Amino acid sequence: MSQDPTSQLSVNVALCVHGDAFDRLGHALRYLAVGLIDQAIRTQLVSSDNRLSSLSLGPIRPIVHNPIKWPFSHRRITQTVELLANDPPTVVHALSAASYELAIKMAKTYEADLVLQVGATQDCDYVSQIPESDVGAYFVLTQPLAKILQNQLRIPANKIIFTPPGVYVSRTASPLANLEQTTTLLCTAPFNAAGGVDLLLQSVDTLRKRGHAVLAFLVGEGRDEPALRKLVRDRGLNSMVAFAQPLGNIASLMSGADIYVLPTTRTAVSMDGLLAMGAGLVTVTFPSAIDDAYIADETALICDSPTTSALTDTLERIITKPDAARDIAVAGQAYIKENHSVSAMAELAASVYRKLNMAHATLPFQGS
Repeated sequence: MSQDPTSQLSVNVALCVHGDAFDRLGHALRYLAVGLIDQAIRTQLVSSDNRLSSLSLGPIRPIVHNPIKWPFSHRRITQTVELLANDPPTVVHALSAASYELAIKMAKTYEADLVLQVGATQDCDYVSQIPESDVGAYFVLTQPLAKILQNQLRIPANKIIFTPPGVYVSRTASPLANLEQTTTLLCTAPFNAAGGVDLLLQSVDTLRKRGHAVLAFLVGEGRDEPALRKLVRDRGLNSMVAFAQPLGNIASLMSGADIYVLPTTRTAVSMDGLLAMGAGLVTVTFPSAIDDAYIADETALICDSPTTSALTDTLERIITKPDAARDIAVAGQAYIKENHSVSAMAELAASVYRKLNMAHATLPFQGS
C-alpha cells in the first residue's frame, strides 16, 4: 500500500523567535503567525521570551525554553531541541542571528530544511560563518541586505528570498491638517546612546527658539531615561515633551501624531518607521545603508547627516511647508501598501516552505 502523499508534503515549521526578533519586527510576527494559519502551515513557535504568548493563536503550538546563555548554552540548546521530538519540524526558520545556533542544531537533528532570516548587519556577520550548503533559503528583509549576501558573502541568488515585513495601512491620515494646532512629534526610539532621542530634544529646543511650537511624545525605555528627563528640565521643555512607557499597540499612538521621528542610523530594520509610513505620518529619519523604504523626498524626509542641526532644519522645513510634507506622507503610505503587504508576507513564506519540503518528498506513482 502506497503512503498518503499528503502526509509526505505536510509542512511543519518551527519558528525560532529570540527576543531581538520581537524588538525588531513587533506586530509583523503576529501577522506572519496568523498568515501561516491561513496558509494551513503547521506552526510551532520556539522562544524563551514571555512575549511569545501574544503569538500563541489557535492551532499554533508555543514551545517555551530556558534562556540560552553561556556557560549553559550547549546543554540548553540540546534540551530545547528535545522538546520537539514528539512533533519534529520539516522546516526550521530562525528569525534573527540570536536564534541561528539553535535553529542549526534543530534542523540537523530532525533533518529539516533550514531558513535563516536576515534583518540586520549583525545577521550578515553570523551568516558569513555558516556554510551555505547547510541553509535552504535566506529570507532577507531589505534589498540592501540582499546585496550584501549576494555580493559580499557570495550567497547564490536563487537562495536569497526578498521578504519585506508586512504592515497594515491606515485608511485615513491627515498629518498637519490643522495649521492652527501645535505640530505633534512622535518618537519610539530607545532611551540609550544609540537611540538619538537626545538629538531630538535638542532640536525641539532649537525649534522653540526659532518660534516654532511643537509637542514631542517620547515612547520608550532605556538606561538613559534619567539623563533625558534631566535634559528636558534643564532646557525648560517640560510643557513641550512627554515621556511614556511602550505599552500596547504603537500603531494606536500614531493616529494622533503629525510627524514620526526616527533619529538614529540603523543597522537593523525598524518596524516602527514602516508603521508610521503606513499610518500616513510624515516620517523623518537619518541616512541608513540597510533600508530601502525611506526614499529621500519621495516616501520620507531624510536628514543630510545624523546631527541635531540637520534634524532641526528638516523638521522646520516640514512645519513651514506642510503641503509638500503631506505629499511625501501620502507617497510613503502608498509605498507601504504596495511593497509591504501583510498577506504577501505569509504567502511567500509558505510557498518557500512547501518548495523546500517538496524537494525531499517521494511521491507515489500509480502505473497502469
